[in-house]
Amino acid sequence: MPHHIDLYAIYDLDRRQPPAELAAQLTGQLNTIDPRDSLTRNRIDTARAILGDPARRARYDAALADPNAPTLDERALATIAGRPVPTAPRTGLAGVFAETRAKILAAVVGVLALVLVISVTAVACSGADGGESPTASDGAQESSSQQRSSAQSSNGECELQPSTGAVLTRWRGSRPTNLIKIHKQVPLPAEIGDRLAAGPGDGLIYESSTYIRQYQDKTVSVAIFDDDVTTMAFYRADGTLVQTRKFAKGETLPPTFDLSEEPFTGYARVQADGVTLPAEAAGKEPQQQYALTVRPDAFDRDVVWVLLRGGKDLYIGTVYRKLTDGDC
Repeated sequence: MPHHIDLYAIYDLDRRQPPAELAAQLTGQLNTIDPRDSLTRNRIDTARAILGDPARRARYDAALADPNAPTLDERALATIAGRPVPTAPRTGLAGVFAETRAKILAAVVGVLALVLVISVTAVACSGADGGESPTASDGAQESSSQQRSSAQSSNGECELQPSTGAVLTRWRGSRPTNLIKIHKQVPLPAEIGDRLAAGPGDGLIYESSTYIRQYQDKTVSVAIFDDDVTTMAFYRADGTLVQTRKFAKGETLPPTFDLSEEPFTGYARVQADGVTLPAEAAGKEPQQQYALTVRPDAFDRDVVWVLLRGGKDLYIGTVYRKLTDGDC
C-alpha cells in the first residue's frame, strides 16, 4: 500500500469541513509560521491550494482513498496544486560552501563600507581651504518623517504611511502619490467569494462601501447583500476566519465601530507582495487595480483591508508613499 501524505492528519483538519473553511484554517496556520521558514510555508500553501479548491480536493481525496493510486508524495501534491515542489534549504557541503561564500561577501562589503565612512569623515572634517566645520545641529536636523522613511523603506524611496493615507492611493487620472502594498490574502467563504468574483447581478446588491465593516472588538466582516439575505464572514485582526453568518431580510446587523475609517471604491495604486491579484482588477497602467472596497483599519495604522474586482480573497496591505514608478 502506498505511503500517502495525509494533509488532514498533518494539519489536524476535519475532513467534514468545506473547502473554504479548510483554506481559512490553513491560512491561520500559515500566519503563525516564521517568514524565514520557506519550506514549511510552501508546504502549507500547497495544502491550501489543494484542500481549498473543490476540484483539486476531490482529486486528492480520491487518490488518498485508493490503495492502488500512485504515492501521494510532495511531487504529486505539487502537481495537483499547480505549484512548484517545496524544497528544503541546502545542507551538507553545498550548504557549508554557500554559507562560507555569504560570510566572505559580507566581510568584503563591511570593509568597503568602513573605507567609505572613513573617506567621507575625512573630507567633512577637512572642509574646503580651512573653511568652518559643520556644526552638530547641521547634521541633526533630519525630520522625523525622513528618519522614519530611512528606517522603514525597502529601497530608500518608499515612506511608510498611516492607513488613513490609503485615500491618496486612489487613481484620479494620474499616478497617485501613495500605494497599497498587499502582503497577505485570506480566502473568503465560497458563498461570498464566488458572488463577489461574479460581480453584480442575480439579485446581488452592489453596495461596495459596505462590503468591509469593522467592529469595536477590532474584527472586520465582508458582506454580500442579496434581496432576501445578507451573508457575512467575520475575521480577526490577523485574518483568521471567526464565523460565517446569514441575516434574514429586516434582521438587525451587528453595529459597526462608530470611529471606523471611511472606505472608498474605484481604481487604486496597488503592489502585490507575494500574493496573487485577480486579472479582472487590472487597469491600463502599472499598479492600477480596481478595488471594490479599500478600508483603513481603525485600530492598526499599518493595516488596510481591500477587496478587488474579480477576486475571491480578502487582502491585507500597508500604505507607502512613493512618488516614482516601481515597487516598494
